[in-house]
Amino acid sequence: MNIITINEYNKNDLENIFNEIRKKRIPTVIKKGVNYFPNLCNWDKTYIINKFGNNECNYAYDSRPAYSNLKCNYKDYFNIYHNNTYSFTRKTYDINDKHTFIDELHFPNPFFSKTNIDKYIFYSGPEYTGSLPHSHGEALNLMVSGEKKWILFDRNDIMGDRLQRDYYNNYGKHKLWIDWYNNEYENLKKSIKIIEYTQEPNDIIYIPYNYSHTIFNNKKTMGIVIEII
Repeated sequence: MNIITINEYNKNDLENIFNEIRKKRIPTVIKKGVNYFPNLCNWDKTYIINKFGNNECNYAYDSRPAYSNLKCNYKDYFNIYHNNTYSFTRKTYDINDKHTFIDELHFPNPFFSKTNIDKYIFYSGPEYTGSLPHSHGEALNLMVSGEKKWILFDRNDIMGDRLQRDYYNNYGKHKLWIDWYNNEYENLKKSIKIIEYTQEPNDIIYIPYNYSHTIFNNKKTMGIVIEII
C-alpha cells in the first residue's frame, strides 16, 4: 500500500501529490489525513445523536449493507440497533443541502472541494462486521475511530473483473463477510495481486475508480466516505 503522511508536506505540495495519485490510480493511505477535518474529532454516538439524530439512515444485518432497505433515524439506530448492525447510508450530494454530514467537513482541504463531491456515506459498524467486495467511483474513507482490515484488487484487470462479478453473483444479500473470506481469500491471493492494509484512526484511505475492495471491522468504527468526481 502506498503511504504518505500529511506532516511531511505543506498543503499545496500535498494537493499536487494527491492529484498525481489520482491520475495514476494508486490506492493510498494518508496518515493523519483526518486532521484536516478537525470537527470530526467530536464524532461519537452522543454527538451524532445530538446533531443528526432525526436524520434518516439505512442499517443492515448482513454484509452487503448498501442493499438494505431497512431505515430508521440515527437516534433509534444508536439506541436500538447499533450493537449488531451496520449503518451505511449512501446519499448523492447536493451543494444546496442543509444539515448534512458534509457540514462537518472543512473546506478548502487538499483532497476535494464541495463541487467535486458525488456521494457521501456516513458509516458506523460494530466489531466483527464487514462489507463484501464491491467497487464504485473514486472515494476517500475518512475513519474517525476504530480499526478496519482492507483487501483491494484492481477491477480494471480482466481477472479482477471476473472475480468481482463472481463475488456479486455468489455473495449477495444476507451473505456474511467471514463466509466470503473463508471460501475465497486464498484463491484470491493466488489469482491476482492484492493490497492489504489495516486502517487506524485518522487514516484516510484513497480508493481509485474501479478498485474492488472489502473491509472487516476489527473494532467498532465510525467515519465518512466521500465519493468524488
